[in-house]
Amino acid sequence: MNSSQLCFNVWIVLWGLLSSGIRKKYVWAVLVLAGLGGIQRASGQSDDFDDGNDTGWVRFDLNSGTGGQLPGASYTFPDDGFGGKAYHILTPAPPVPNAGPARAFSYRTNVYDNFYVAVDVVGWDNSLNQAFGFLIRASNIALGQTTGYVMNYDPNQGAGGRGQFQINSITNEAPTTIAAANISLDPTHRYRFVMTGVASTLTAKIYDFLDLTTPLVTISTEDSQFPQGVLGVFDFSRVNAASYTNAITGKADVTFDNYYASSTAPPSSIPPGTPHPIPDMPHVASHDPAPRANFYSYTNGISFTAKTLTMNAINTNALKLFLNGADVSSGLAMSGTASNAI
Repeated sequence: MNSSQLCFNVWIVLWGLLSSGIRKKYVWAVLVLAGLGGIQRASGQSDDFDDGNDTGWVRFDLNSGTGGQLPGASYTFPDDGFGGKAYHILTPAPPVPNAGPARAFSYRTNVYDNFYVAVDVVGWDNSLNQAFGFLIRASNIALGQTTGYVMNYDPNQGAGGRGQFQINSITNEAPTTIAAANISLDPTHRYRFVMTGVASTLTAKIYDFLDLTTPLVTISTEDSQFPQGVLGVFDFSRVNAASYTNAITGKADVTFDNYYASSTAPPSSIPPGTPHPIPDMPHVASHDPAPRANFYSYTNGISFTAKTLTMNAINTNALKLFLNGADVSSGLAMSGTASNAI
């Protein structure tokens, strides 16, 4: 190795709580460098599920879809690890195969054409052959009738636990993949799913919660089949028909948090970054060296910018920098405004 270069993993940990103390949740932006009649028009919705309910959401599963003839999903609100609650959707395998595989949708009733939607994926059962993510511009939501799009991650799309990130068009619940990228997510990590739709342009991204400055993967496509509809989240078992009723393999299981939807994107950090899902919370907006850099001259030092995207002040005394597991925070030099520390 050349003596003027250093190969390293840097962990920048922002434990800072807002000086105003507006919420009890810890801020931990960690960087690792290496046709629906009578429905409202969209004006923007968000839900952190900290109230322990999904009031304002419409649930659809095999129970509601069959008029109570089959068991439905369970919708619970476990701790999210930040002092609040998350949204756990566990969809059991049906006792009979007549209505198809286990699946559940949870959506808001506002109709969107152009949209921005984001949600945290807190956890999922990585052993299951399932899909989970966003329900997009959906209409006619019913068994065998739903149309629109889905943006989904499939942890077992390929043999050996190989995952895939997709955008699918949906006609009568039948998917057609129109964009895809191979990626296997770590079930011990937390991720931020983000999707935008501007006219026929659909773009989807996944961010590791450890680094919201750069997406792990981006997929995009052009499709004009479904110009408007509702937005929401879903899980869906991908097993074949012979396994629909298998109580162990035929279920779907995912936990979401911090849902946000609007006709336009919220105030952002430096592109291609995405804002922290908890409003007003400080997060790392940019850093040097760049994400996933392998070699970097030590003479350039390490720098990062922490922002709140509001006027709320950052407690700079709570900023911590860890380099290869060692706390080197004493070497930090702070500058910038109270809500934009450098």
